[in-house]
Amino acid sequence: MIRLAILTTMQMLILGIANAQQPSDVQIRFFETNIRPALVKYCYDCHSVDAGDSRGGLLLDTRQGLL
Repeated sequence: MIRLAILTTMQMLILGIANAQQPSDVQIRFFETNIRPALVKYCYDCHSVDAGDSRGGLLLDTRQGLL
């Protein structure tokens, strides 16, 4: 359930970033409260700059990595 929510939110973020839309304050608060902690807990060990050679080349802690 948590992974599905994270993946759905990541898809929305990627689409928003690709379309250069600015997130609303509500979206930012939701991301910072619900999504970022889950990414740190479940994803950053393998998908962050600090992880070194990330799995599949997917970086979740940089804009370019998301795109």
